[in-house]
Amino acid sequence: MPRGPARRETAPVGPADGGRQEPRVAVGEPTPSGGRAGSAAVAGPVISSGQADTRPAPPRSEPRRWPARETAILVAVTIVALFALGSDWIFYHQLTQLRAEQRAWLGPQSARSERPPALGKDFEMAVSYQNTGREPASDVVSEAAPFAVALDQATSATVDRRIKDAAEHCAGLAPGSGTKVVYPGASAAGERTAIPVRRELIDWEFLYGVKILVVPGCYAYKSGGAAHHSAFCFFYQHGFSNPTNWPLCQAGNYAD
Repeated sequence: MPRGPARRETAPVGPADGGRQEPRVAVGEPTPSGGRAGSAAVAGPVISSGQADTRPAPPRSEPRRWPARETAILVAVTIVALFALGSDWIFYHQLTQLRAEQRAWLGPQSARSERPPALGKDFEMAVSYQNTGREPASDVVSEAAPFAVALDQATSATVDRRIKDAAEHCAGLAPGSGTKVVYPGASAAGERTAIPVRRELIDWEFLYGVKILVVPGCYAYKSGGAAHHSAFCFFYQHGFSNPTNWPLCQAGNYAD
């Protein structure tokens, strides 16, 4: 039978732009070099030129971990430091307490007048003091500032302020270099400070008992190289107070 014209294969239609299409290598298909093509995941990403990026990936920065040995050393150093601080505080507290027990404590014991007041004449009272501590009180100085006030004004704010001002002045009084030394013990209990009272304060109102005499004073001394103070305040109402044992004021008495 006569054969018809040979059937021609229609060439595959390429891309619309007519460009050249790169051949694709199937998985498992031999390559021209004799090997097989890998899977779709090729080592390294494909860059724009079609070539694989063979540069190694940058190493990841992992968080620093403290080794067990360094942690144990840090904990041990912290414990030792805390123990040392605690020991220093205990030692300081004990030393402060020891100094307080050994230091001198100079303070007034009582006040009295040896003779009754007389009109228009100077008057004198005496304050007995004692060192009740365990070491001598050195550089001892004393001050006093007597004043008279009407009986109905004795509890006023003005008198209270005047007594407090005298106590504040005592806190700033400096011991006297090379002055008196008072030793501790009962043997020094007879020590007295004579305080003169001006005659202007001894008038008829004072003698009739409608005025009182207020005597704020102070002792300043040294003990253990530090300055200390003892403020005091006594008062006297003629005809009512005991002249051999003057009462203390409600304010103006303290020691540091």
